[in-house]
This record gives sequence, C-alpha cells and structure tokens, in this order.
Amino acid sequence: MNGTESRAQTPQPRIGSLQLLILCGTLTVLVVILTAALMWKSTLNVVQPRISITTAVAATVGDLKRESKLVVLSLPISITIHKVSTKEALWGILPQGTSEVLMMVPDNRVQYVMQLEPVTADNFDYDAAKHTLKFRAPAPVLDEEMVSMQTDPDRVKIMTSTGWLRMDRFTGEKLRNAARTDVRNQVLAEARRPHYQDVAREIAELHLRKLLEPMMRTMDSNVKLVIEFPERTDAKLEPGEPEVAK
Repeated sequence: MNGTESRAQTPQPRIGSLQLLILCGTLTVLVVILTAALMWKSTLNVVQPRISITTAVAATVGDLKRESKLVVLSLPISITIHKVSTKEALWGILPQGTSEVLMMVPDNRVQYVMQLEPVTADNFDYDAAKHTLKFRAPAPVLDEEMVSMQTDPDRVKIMTSTGWLRMDRFTGEKLRNAARTDVRNQVLAEARRPHYQDVAREIAELHLRKLLEPMMRTMDSNVKLVIEFPERTDAKLEPGEPEVAK
C-alpha cells in the first residue's frame, strides 16, 4: 500500500432531475399563491366601500328686534292628548274598529310677560287729596314667541291601539302625527287659563312695586302706590298693541 493509509470517502447525495422539477414546481406554486393573495388584498382595499360622514352647521342671525319685556311668570305645562278614529265599511255594515292614541308630553315651558315700551308718564296719576300714586300697568300676557316644547323623545309617552281591521302604519301613524301637531296649541290653551292669568298679575304687581320702589322713596312717606291692571279678557300677546288699563 506504499505506506499510505487509504481513507474511505463518503459518497455525496445527488438531487435527481425529478426531485429538482418537483421543488421548482412547488416554489412556483407558492409564488403564484402569494402574488394572488397580495393582488386580492389590494382589490379588496379598492372595492371596499369607504364611509365618510361630514357634519355641516350653518347659522344665520335674522333681524334684531329690540323689545322691552318683563318676564313675570315661567310655567311648566304638561299635557295629555287623546285622539280617536272610528271607521266603517260597506255603507256602515262592516265596522272596522276604533283606533286610539294617548300622548303624554311633560314639562313644556311658557312665560307671561309685560311689555314696557308703551309705558310713559301718562300711565301715572297722582292724587294729592288721597295721597296715592296710581300706575296703570300693562297686563301680563302669554308670550307665544317664547314657547319651549319637550324635545326629549324618551320623556314623551305614546300609547296606540288600533281597530281589528285597521293597520297601525296607516291609522296609528296618522293619529300620532295629528297629536304631535296639536301639542303646541294645547300647551298655549292650557297656559291661557284664568288661574294662570291671575297668578301672573299677582307676581307682576310684586315686580312692579320693587321696580318703582326707588321712585317712591323720593316722595312723601304717606303716599301709597296703587297698581291697576286692565280687565282680563285674553292673555294672548298682540305685538305692537299691548293691553293697557284706561
């Protein structure tokens, strides 16, 4: 052996052409799948709807009107409106039942005011013999320009019942809309009751005495202030034509 040790050589594994073909095919399939997935994701981003909500608020100021009003009474008014509808068919032979709506609307706000613009020195009469100063004051009236209606739907209670041959989306909705339309008129009608008018006059007199107190201090201590309101007719406010005692 010529004194040299022969070393056994380990044979190196070889990749056959078939295995190489399978490997290349597998890599090609993976690349195609990955490319398709990326393209699908891009397509979804393009096709997917995008929602954008924009809120625009526009406010304008109308004509400014100077008014001299003294608020004498603020009232919370709660009302209940009951609407009923009965219907018959076939010339009254076939009754279709009765539909009803009961709507309860709490805490609406109204106010009574006195218009002070027409008040002049002619509204005062001094009687030296009786030691009285008479003030003919404008009557407190219901201010229809300042009516605050209940806007919280959770506080408005509505109960609806429909006739056996009637549908809620027709009859019920019609009655509910009619009740909603009547809310403001019913609030004003309730606020015009004589009781509230009398309360408004009592409170107005207290306000006027307080306003005129500095003037009364300049007069003799034995002079008595007498406040008169016109006879009560209607408490509806008529702009430009305040009700004044004569």
